Amino acid sequence: MSEEPQGASSPNQFIPYSINCKSKEFSLLIRRTKKKIILEEQRRVEQEQTKLQEELFNEARQKLKIWDDENKASVLSKENYINKSARNMAIMYMKSEKYNGECTYDQIFSVYKILNASEEFIKVKYLSEEKKEQLASTFRQLARVLHPDKNKHPLAREAFLKVSNTYAAVTSS
Repeated sequence: MSEEPQGASSPNQFIPYSINCKSKEFSLLIRRTKKKIILEEQRRVEQEQTKLQEELFNEARQKLKIWDDENKASVLSKENYINKSARNMAIMYMKSEKYNGECTYDQIFSVYKILNASEEFIKVKYLSEEKKEQLASTFRQLARVLHPDKNKHPLAREAFLKVSNTYAAVTSS
């Protein structure tokens, strides 16, 4: 029997080690590949979900816009009634003993129009979100007409507060 020198190893000892190394590298490669496949699948699913979510949001926005347009049309359809009512009230006030000539017909009409209108009507008619750049300007114009210092009608303060509160609600949202 021949003796192998110390430190030398037999070829049989290398085979399991090399196979073991290759199998470790191979299994590592397989795990990395599986991980990449899983990550790619997750990205694909996330992209599909994001796309579906965007489509659903767009559909909901379109439905809300249609509903909003219908709601605005419904609110604005009451404008003739509000104007007629405000006109009649203004005329009645001007004929009454309370009228002392300190305010004009337009001021009286504006007060009664605001008091007869709902907050929703005021938002749609005067403080519409579509006109955000003109929002402050429109509010200032209404405030000039309705402010109790400028308009001596007994109910001008109430009308001014109603417009101010509506403006505050629109600008805070």
